[in-house]
Amino acid sequence: RSLLKATLETGRKHQIRVQLANYGFPIVGDNKYGFREGKEMFLNSYSIEFEDFVYENELPKSFKEKLGL
Repeated sequence: RSLLKATLETGRKHQIRVQLANYGFPIVGDNKYGFREGKEMFLNSYSIEFEDFVYENELPKSFKEKLGL
């Protein structure tokens, strides 16, 4: 398992999920493009930015536990 940081270039739906699956690195818990493991898809928005607004989020506890952090 790896923790990745990805930046969206377009607003297309499922962009990160599709691209990672196409390269052979599906997101854990993604039953559409990856593989089902548990009840949670391990995809999280760390940061969202607009012209004058930035929001940053902590990595969820369940992610840290899954990664052994």
